[in-house]
Amino acid sequence: MSDLALAAIDRVIAALTDDSLERTDVDDQGVTVITVGEAIPLLQRSVSNELDRVASVSFRHTRLLRAIGISVDEALLAATEAKLLLQGGQA
Repeated sequence: MSDLALAAIDRVIAALTDDSLERTDVDDQGVTVITVGEAIPLLQRSVSNELDRVASVSFRHTRLLRAIGISVDEALLAATEAKLLLQGGQA
């Protein structure tokens, strides 16, 4: 049963994140480092970032979009906590 619950939690996380993101940084030696998918921290992959971008340029429904974004991030954190607990870890 925990395998089914873990799979469901993974689907929740996948639905609330954008794993097609790519982040480009330059390290201390000046080398370009490209980070993709799950290597990018969870809240940086959250679709709430897109909602914030839309809110910042549209000026319509800004409060609603930002509230939805906060809810998405809260759901991601709760799903991650539940996954850790199901795996026997500590939240």
